[in-house]
Amino acid sequence: ARWRNLLLMAVMVPFWTSFLIRTYAWVTILKSQGLVNSLALQLGAIAEPMELLYTPGAVIVGLVYTFLPFMILPIYASVEKLDGALVEAALDLGAGPLRAFARVVAPLTAPGVAAGVLLVFVPSLGIYAVNDILGGGRVDMIGNVIENQFKGNARNWPFGAALGTTLLVAFAAVHWLVSRRQRGDGAADAVRIGVH
Repeated sequence: ARWRNLLLMAVMVPFWTSFLIRTYAWVTILKSQGLVNSLALQLGAIAEPMELLYTPGAVIVGLVYTFLPFMILPIYASVEKLDGALVEAALDLGAGPLRAFARVVAPLTAPGVAAGVLLVFVPSLGIYAVNDILGGGRVDMIGNVIENQFKGNARNWPFGAALGTTLLVAFAAVHWLVSRRQRGDGAADAVRIGVH
């Protein structure tokens, strides 16, 4: 329980800091004279500093760091509600750990995974600050492309509106699929239990 609380705090601490400050912190970590390159040079792993900043890898690191808590917390809530007796029963009935996970844990925590996917999917499609700061505008993401249609050099409002509508339709489709699946699973559980 002590480790669980410490890990949960480690996930929550970044929320106490501004998003922009956290993103700029990655600039100081990934730049040529930053923490990663300094450590790698001191350990002798590299002969000269690597170009880590303004790359697709830097954008991916920033996005994962930004959205990982939004994925972890719903999954944590689902796992926390999971009845351990069900897993023990599966193991007692001859299921191996992998099969118990696939047949018991995964289906019961699927709503948390689905909630995490929605919480990450929506803002990650529209975010453009991480790309601008860590990617230097060199990595195209849909949020940046839409922004450039309205504010940048492109000034193509109809194309920007079409991209925005496409983004909205994509989100609506994912939301519909996830909610439909959750309703379907709930109905299947009710039938199995005998509740109508």
